[in-house]
Amino acid sequence: MVNDNSETFELPREKGYDPERGKRIKHALIDAGVSNSEVTSRLEVSRTTLNNWLAGAPMNSANLYNLCALLNAEVKFILEGISHFPNESRELHTKIDLMDEEQRKQLSMLADLLLSTKGCVNISVNVDIQDKKTD
Repeated sequence: MVNDNSETFELPREKGYDPERGKRIKHALIDAGVSNSEVTSRLEVSRTTLNNWLAGAPMNSANLYNLCALLNAEVKFILEGISHFPNESRELHTKIDLMDEEQRKQLSMLADLLLSTKGCVNISVNVDIQDKKTD
């Protein structure tokens, strides 16, 4: 963890609250599957402080870096909404978001299989597609 004796970190263009940053923090929390209570416990901040961040309040650099480490999020994404992930990753993430729980489990098993075999496996997929016609 970074020492908490650091100054408040604000981008030059902002003075005070940035509601969009708060939204990005919320999305990062959801994506990481981390609860608010886990954040407050691990970062040793109050619930009020976390709620302020979620509303877009400025945060010091130590808390920013510690939060990003906990959530496995990019600092530049939290601050500016800019991600270093390639477009393919964002597209894949969007598709995964559209899946139901069962589809995500199946995708996870497929990913585990591909990783365990370093991609050297023939995969046969049977797809049952039903054409839903409206009467």
